[in-house]
Amino acid sequence: MADEHTDLIMKLVKGGNPIPAETTTQVDLLKSDMTKGFKAGFFFELDSFTMETGTESEDEDAKKDKADKANTNKTVAKTAGAMMDLFDHISQLREHLDRIEAAARKRGELQNRGSGRPGAAAAWRN
Repeated sequence: MADEHTDLIMKLVKGGNPIPAETTTQVDLLKSDMTKGFKAGFFFELDSFTMETGTESEDEDAKKDKADKANTNKTVAKTAGAMMDLFDHISQLREHLDRIEAAARKRGELQNRGSGRPGAAAAWRN
């Protein structure tokens, strides 16, 4: 690494030991205090990197993901609410049909469940 260059090198350490890495960058490891602890074969050059600064901890992708998840949750809740309403209506219809059948039996108009017109609602309930 010549003085006119500003190469950025990095080493990774696991359990106190450097992890082997490959690079074509030539570095005089004894020339600078900045390279203290670096050993040949255990560092690499960074071509580019992004380091955000500021007070926000989320990047734009994380914010979008969070918004998408919130929208999905709203949609699921809305759909679940609509399904519960539908189940309530079906239950009310069943109760109404039961009352109609009971009244018809009382009047002797209906002898067996499912009798009467073809495809009567009672047939699918059995």
